[in-house]
Amino acid sequence: MRSRRNGMAAVLLAAVALAVALALLLAGCGGESTDQSGESQTTESSMKVKEGQDFTISLKSNPTTGFQWELAEPLDEKVVTKVSSEYKPDVSGGSSAVGVGGVEVWTFRATGKGETEIKLKYVQPWQKDARPAEERVFKVTVE
Repeated sequence: MRSRRNGMAAVLLAAVALAVALALLLAGCGGESTDQSGESQTTESSMKVKEGQDFTISLKSNPTTGFQWELAEPLDEKVVTKVSSEYKPDVSGGSSAVGVGGVEVWTFRATGKGETEIKLKYVQPWQKDARPAEERVFKVTVE
């Protein structure tokens, strides 16, 4: 009986781990962003939103490294505007240790119908000539 419970617990744990991994992937918190040469890569995502709707983009971040997400290009404010951005440390498992990292949550508002791109870059702001560690492009269609 005990081994059956342990087996069921292992299956449940694996299912939860898979669900968390999928949620992170869909939220834009995917894995490593640099290729073997160390050059940055661009990852694209697309989304459809309704006019007047607020929507968020969550990106893995660790400000203890000096990196932060910034807009790589100005927004097309006829289609989307930035509402806010905030860093949320990862406190899963009860840990809030320094250096753990977390996510930056960017909130935007769909201001008008059309298509646009939101381009974000992960940079150390004082390194003006350095390439971004990561770049993300979000194609947004406002209906």
